[in-house]
Order: sequence, then structure tokens, then C-alpha cells
Amino acid sequence: MQESFLGIPSRGRQQTFTATFIHYITDGKIMEIWRNADDLGWVLELGARIKPGVSK
Repeated sequence: MQESFLGIPSRGRQQTFTATFIHYITDGKIMEIWRNADDLGWVLELGARIKPGVSK
């Protein structure tokens, strides 16, 4: 279990996280990596709250 994510502590809670990684390989070397993950869902699961921005 990871202890924090983006500075939000896990506080010992179970976390579920899914992600997809795609690697572009040429001549046996990784040339590019694409990542798709639900980071917003993860921080909300850890207890983060979203507050509306303030206009100035």
C-alpha cells in the first residue's frame, strides 16, 4: 500500500487503483510510454475534496 499520493496521506485505508501503460518499442528499446490512470478517483478515494476556484 502506498503511504500517500500527491501529498494526500492514505491514513491506512485500502486503496484501489487501475492504470494502463502502453510502451512503444523499437529495436528492443522503449521509445515512448503512454499512461492512462484515474488519478482524480484515487485522490477522492483518499479523502481529498474539490473546492471551487475563487475569481479575482
